Amino acid sequence: MKKAKVNNIKFIQAKDLQYGKFYEFEIEFDNGDKGFYLSKNENQDKFVIGQDRDYEFTPHDKWPKVKPANPEFNQTSNNSSPTKKHDYGNNTSFTQGELIVAQSCLKAAVDSMPNGDIHTDEILKRAQQFKDWAMTGQLKPIQKQINTIQDDMPF
Repeated sequence: MKKAKVNNIKFIQAKDLQYGKFYEFEIEFDNGDKGFYLSKNENQDKFVIGQDRDYEFTPHDKWPKVKPANPEFNQTSNNSSPTKKHDYGNNTSFTQGELIVAQSCLKAAVDSMPNGDIHTDEILKRAQQFKDWAMTGQLKPIQKQINTIQDDMPF
């Protein structure tokens, strides 16, 4: 992301594109950057002559591009981290990625069981083995399950 004062704005043309009508402008900054900007608005207000502007610049020999940038969205926040922990009670805390892996492994365990008499503890053991392999790359031996689920799956 860059920041510079807008020196000049020149309307180039209106274009009918896949997502409707766009208006092309050439934007020139006081630091020498110059690029094309597409706006849905004929009277674009993202770049104003004489004002400093945060922007993204994509250089190119013939068609350099500029687009407005909001510095607030470029700062990483602990709240938007992809490794944010979710608390599901019982002293367990998982990242979103761990939950996706666990869910996938549970489905794979169910799908890999032979038809017939399937018990929940067998499925959970196999799912845990799949998850251990997916998360660590190591195949761990199946350990005795601690829970005391006696029922079959309800389906």
